[in-house]
Amino acid sequence: MSGGDIRSDVSQSFAGNIGRLELAKLASVLSVQNFPVYPAHEFIINAFYVTDFNHEHPPNYVNLAEIRVYSLERIPANAFRQFPNIHTLSVETDGDIDLHAFDGLTHLEKLTIKSAKLNLDIFNSLPNLKEFETNIEKLDEKTQCKLVEKLANGQFAVQAIPNGLKCTCVLAYLHTAVERAPCDAQHCENSSCDAIKNNYNATTRTFNVPPPIQRSDGTNALHEREPRVYTVPFQIASQDQENFQQGTSQQPLEADPQRSDTDEQNLWESDQSSNLEVGKYLYEDQCILCTPGYYCPDGKNRITCPQGKIAPGYGFSVCKECPEGWYSTCDTQETCIMCPKGFYCPTSDQEPQACPVGYYSHYAATECTKCPSGYYTTYTNSSYCFQCPMGYSCTDSTQCPQPCPAGTYQPDIMSTSCEPCPDEHQCGTTTNLLQCTATSCIQAEAWSCDQSQLGPPASVCTNIG
Repeated sequence: MSGGDIRSDVSQSFAGNIGRLELAKLASVLSVQNFPVYPAHEFIINAFYVTDFNHEHPPNYVNLAEIRVYSLERIPANAFRQFPNIHTLSVETDGDIDLHAFDGLTHLEKLTIKSAKLNLDIFNSLPNLKEFETNIEKLDEKTQCKLVEKLANGQFAVQAIPNGLKCTCVLAYLHTAVERAPCDAQHCENSSCDAIKNNYNATTRTFNVPPPIQRSDGTNALHEREPRVYTVPFQIASQDQENFQQGTSQQPLEADPQRSDTDEQNLWESDQSSNLEVGKYLYEDQCILCTPGYYCPDGKNRITCPQGKIAPGYGFSVCKECPEGWYSTCDTQETCIMCPKGFYCPTSDQEPQACPVGYYSHYAATECTKCPSGYYTTYTNSSYCFQCPMGYSCTDSTQCPQPCPAGTYQPDIMSTSCEPCPDEHQCGTTTNLLQCTATSCIQAEAWSCDQSQLGPPASVCTNIG
């Protein structure tokens, strides 16, 4: 769910079976008010533009499986101390991260950080960390090498956030570790990083696979975790019900003695002043706090927020603009909606637009990104691009890969052209020289490819002469 305010009745039992539920929301604070409890086995919080990390009533529910935080500010010390049992955490910030930001997270097994400012000393307070993911290309070579050393020593798995990176020896090693097809890095035997150089075989141009890294459930952190299957409904724990009810209870303000209890129960005031104030409006001669979705500029009138703007709480005198990559296409909105993957939102008052063929986008995009060289997508509203496979070339990101023609081959992925077979070589197989399966280029003096017998494209060229 994105930007919604759907709440469940915690006093009632739930007969359905929700395995995984994600809630994405603009929220300056991690609180039960912003992130209510839901009857799902795994609850994932996506909080955008967080500024306050310590609230009296945090959403530290029993079923909280993951927190993803996006902040424009520095991540302070003890930012997540109220979530000591969390296993998975993602942090993206334009600022830096305090060395003690993750103190107290003794159960954390997977950490994702998107920041150009990474101090590896943050790992000192994470004794059970098994997986670390980051935008590796933004880190300096020394930091990259230290992360590779931790992977090679079996301390924790390291993954690069995919974004069409240029092939490097570090990236090729990270791909090898998680059993992805590695990119074709060159001259890794000459790397300045000992962990790269010592794990690289220059003859086969391959890397050694690091030792297994065991999670708490016994699975290998170098392999993607299998999703859990749940067969019975999830019931909200009593302590979570109490925490939610305490954190969302609203106490009515003092009643006007001249008004009846029935009239008073729907009125909310910030003080007892009879003066007109911005952020309030007049209702039957009573000064009332402006309600969510509206703004009150003069102390008299309550006006609906237009499309593209919101009033996320009580007492707003002006509506807030939706941030870039978010939108609101209805009047009287309390929350903006995050632009979904595969779409872009150039303005906040329009519905998301699908990315065209050859382009992709992630969440909250204001424009789509063209697939990098050697990648393609033939679909609209794509959230990622496909790698050009071995034996093909991808010259146009909007078209399917083109197979290498007879007499050519391509041993690498993400290629934009095919290579001609060397002299005294032709495409074919060692088992059937009459059919070009194009899996290899072999030396053959009295044989040439029959164009009518072409099969799959060439990916390997072998000299057997």
